[in-house]
Amino acid sequence: MNKKWHKWTDRCLNLLFYLALLSLCWLLLQVTTFSSFRVPTDSMYPTLLHGDYIIVNKWTFGARIFNIFDALNHKPLSIKRLPGIRKIKRNDVLVFNFPYGKNKYEIHFDVMQYYVKRCIGLPGDTVKIKLPPSPKQDSLSFSFNKPYFQLSNWTPHDFGPLYIPRKGDNIPLDSIHLYQYGSIIEWETGNKFTFRKNHFFIGNQMVTSYQFQNNYYFMMGDNTNHSYDSRYWGLVPEKFIVGVAQWIWFSKDGLTDKIRWNRLLHRID
Repeated sequence: MNKKWHKWTDRCLNLLFYLALLSLCWLLLQVTTFSSFRVPTDSMYPTLLHGDYIIVNKWTFGARIFNIFDALNHKPLSIKRLPGIRKIKRNDVLVFNFPYGKNKYEIHFDVMQYYVKRCIGLPGDTVKIKLPPSPKQDSLSFSFNKPYFQLSNWTPHDFGPLYIPRKGDNIPLDSIHLYQYGSIIEWETGNKFTFRKNHFFIGNQMVTSYQFQNNYYFMMGDNTNHSYDSRYWGLVPEKFIVGVAQWIWFSKDGLTDKIRWNRLLHRID
């Protein structure tokens, strides 16, 4: 009886060991290689549809490493990136943490909130958008998060020019930059960026120029008339980018509850 008991115990322990090992391997793959996300809107139509499930490749330009518990508890966060095989390219379809969820005027990392958009502007680019206006534009109901959009009389169809900061760029500060890059400067320095007594201040330090510490990207939905994107809320820090959306592995119509078989294993371009 004791021998049978020992054999049964050994088998259970071995099974638990292999299950734990498989779980660890799966977790490592999720962290360093790929993840799955569900597309919640039609902002990327026709490339992606509401109800598509996509595989996000993390190793192309390096997976992020950070303390998930600090992120969940909204504590100060250090985000590092593993080496990748290439840099982010223009027209990549990217999944990223939405930077402006908590306060529309402040950059904030929310590990539970993800967007998928196409990258149309890289660090060092200047973005100007001219599109024909649409009478059916649902996005007119969106409000600009950034006050400089309103001050410049920009619209979703007539936008820019806006320079996209690159790490190491040094710019002289003026009144326009206060609105264009104020949230970025405050996020990078952890201090308020203000203009008072005819001078610019970061915290209590008077400044005349600023050097950016990170790369930024301009994101836009393929469904331009129905996409809430960088035209409305601003630029995405490189550290917020999860990876490149590469494949549709499953797709289900939310209205009919039918599987879209023709979209399965469809490559995203």
